[in-house]
Amino acid sequence: EYPYYHFHIEFYPQYRSRDKLKYLAGCESGAGTFINDSSAEEKAAQLRETPPYTLEDVI
Repeated sequence: EYPYYHFHIEFYPQYRSRDKLKYLAGCESGAGTFINDSSAEEKAAQLRETPPYTLEDVI
């Protein structure tokens, strides 16, 4: 009866607090890993604790 019909649907993730485990996304479920399971503040603190090194140290 309708020559053109457009169906549109959107899914939005549930908002989670910092102390709750997040839900896995499709790519995370398939890979069996978390993509970004840390906050920027945690990673910044981790980088600050890392001792400096040079290219000669790595080679």
